[in-house]
Amino acid sequence: MIAAGLIGNVLEWYDFAIYGYFATAIGRHFFPHEDAVAQLLSAFGVFALGYLMRPVGGVVIGHIGDRFGRRAALTFSVAAMAIPTFLIGLLPGDATLGLLAPIALTFLRMVQGLGGRRIYQLDGVPGRARAGRPSRLDGRAGVVRG
Repeated sequence: MIAAGLIGNVLEWYDFAIYGYFATAIGRHFFPHEDAVAQLLSAFGVFALGYLMRPVGGVVIGHIGDRFGRRAALTFSVAAMAIPTFLIGLLPGDATLGLLAPIALTFLRMVQGLGGRRIYQLDGVPGRARAGRPSRLDGRAGVVRG
């Protein structure tokens, strides 16, 4: 379970970093009929939808965890990050798909937002230590990742 949670965490941060780094290219590829600022804002708007889907993901993954167990919830969570990330990499742009390209990108980012791993960091932590443990873990990981 710890290894699967770690894989999910790495995939999540890798995806965020890559998407942010290539936001201008993503904007040009999926929103070419707008000016450069609108392209960038459109790309970051789609990026933000992933964050807005996190509460929904918490409800969905919580239900899966309650109904089918933590392993199923973790598997769903990692798959919800990994599969859309792979599909976004294969997604053709506006020149090929037209309006369907930004719609597909938006849908895939929303599915990515469903995947989250924070609960797995808290699962084995004693009661009073739960408040600060995830932030310390993310802080250390950020220092290691540079």
